[in-house]
Amino acid sequence: MPPRVSIAADVEPYHSLHAISEGDPDFGIHSDNDLNGTGNVIVSRPMAKWYQASDAPLQEWAGCGDRSGFHQEYLLEDLRLESHGEADSASPCLCGELDEDGKKKEGVYHCEDCFGLVLLCRECCIAQHQQLPLHIIKMWNGQFFQWTTLKELGLVVRLGHSDCICPERGHVHFLVIHVNGVHHVNVTFCGCECRISHWQQLLQSDWYPSTVYQPQTACTRRVLEHFHVLMLSSKVSALEYYKTLEHLTDNTGIETPKASLLLAIPTSLSLTFCDILKRFSNLEDGNVTPCAGDLALICPTCPHPGINLPDNWESVDPSMRFLYFLILAMDANFRLKNHLCSSDTADPGLHTGLAYCVPNEEYKSHILKHVSQKDISSCSGFKSLAHAETKFSNSLRATGMGLCICARHEFVCPNGAGDLQKGECLAPLLVLTVIISYNIACQWKLNLLKRMAAIPEHLQVPLTTAMLAFIFGIPKFHCPAHDIKCATPHSLNLIPGVSRMDHGEGIERNWSEMNRVANSMKEMGPGSQHDTLALDDHFGHHNWRKYVSLGN
Repeated sequence: MPPRVSIAADVEPYHSLHAISEGDPDFGIHSDNDLNGTGNVIVSRPMAKWYQASDAPLQEWAGCGDRSGFHQEYLLEDLRLESHGEADSASPCLCGELDEDGKKKEGVYHCEDCFGLVLLCRECCIAQHQQLPLHIIKMWNGQFFQWTTLKELGLVVRLGHSDCICPERGHVHFLVIHVNGVHHVNVTFCGCECRISHWQQLLQSDWYPSTVYQPQTACTRRVLEHFHVLMLSSKVSALEYYKTLEHLTDNTGIETPKASLLLAIPTSLSLTFCDILKRFSNLEDGNVTPCAGDLALICPTCPHPGINLPDNWESVDPSMRFLYFLILAMDANFRLKNHLCSSDTADPGLHTGLAYCVPNEEYKSHILKHVSQKDISSCSGFKSLAHAETKFSNSLRATGMGLCICARHEFVCPNGAGDLQKGECLAPLLVLTVIISYNIACQWKLNLLKRMAAIPEHLQVPLTTAMLAFIFGIPKFHCPAHDIKCATPHSLNLIPGVSRMDHGEGIERNWSEMNRVANSMKEMGPGSQHDTLALDDHFGHHNWRKYVSLGN
């Protein structure tokens, strides 16, 4: 039998193995490289130069030229694993115990999630999975593997304390949703005098119940985290993700467990809300008391009083005011619509107004005061004005979304996002000098001081301060579309302190990311739309990716 060959870390495996098979005399296989006399040989040869343009791994695998490739070996290995592999189907289980007939128990059960293809008897399989109840089990019937479950084998998952003497049986069809599918699980709850509620027992096992009272379905923390990250990265919807889990469970659709997606979604919302509170909130007397915007991740490089500004920043010399400029970019997106399919009563937001979306009640009451407002452009026409009085807004709760970000670093501002009913209505923040970059700034600033008197008092800025503090500009891509008499005074190239920032168009890249969730948002209720499954969660993900990549 030839010695086994191990490839060193700095060796190109393909060339090394082929040199061995072709008997390359320059290839160093030496007896002194034998590892502890085990017959394993270390091959040492410098790696050949690698060029990305000439790299063709699939071609090498499929075969090229005189080489036959590796697809045949891959197929044979795959077929071997679908059978019982190296394990002998007639061999006894590793435990060596005897059955009722005095024969050694045969290993017929295989776990898809455990490492290696080992066949175990029923008792060993149950014992091995006492703490792994959501693994997928297959049974060898002599010809092929057929699916089974740990519940069918008799595994009982006991919740509560381990020495409970009075267990209570859970629901007969108790379901647990995990990353590898939907599982039927035999669950018992603690029912003795030390018992706590069923939902608490599930939470202590890292299973999140879909309902508080008489839970019948639970989601593992792992599947909720997996869905959350996948949703933020790929914008996959909850329905698409759940369909994936159903197909993993039974791709034929014949015996798919009837777990309700509507029960799994609130579980994801509650977990994410708790995570947000842990990361951002202040605890006073054991109570979580976040204020408006407290749950948002702010831009660490923009000026923030009390955080990164000196104590006397208000009295700075006028020639140094540019050090404390806050540059905001505003824009609207009319693809992020929402239908009147639910209400705030039926679908309340968990943290609407506490992160990136504006508080609901105050914002809606302000919008209702201006439902008949007409916006007339004295400059070039833009969608922002054309869509303000659109006839296609029937049956829509929101015709779009308005957004405010810091223009230099593209962080979404706290309470900087709001639904649009009639045009674009946003209130800026104020530090010392605020430069507002907006594609229709020439129209938006008209009568701004009069409109400011109509907004809630805590958002108002003194008129004298507003006249001195607000500077308006038009993003550099939109600026040429304006009339010359409008474009020149609003050019960001001519405003002191703006420097050579990213043209003020960074907000458009944010919209390209959010447009991918537009279809999911259309049929959401207002709470789901504003909270985890859409806006606040995606804005928080956007800010976090910006935060950790500022150094790059």
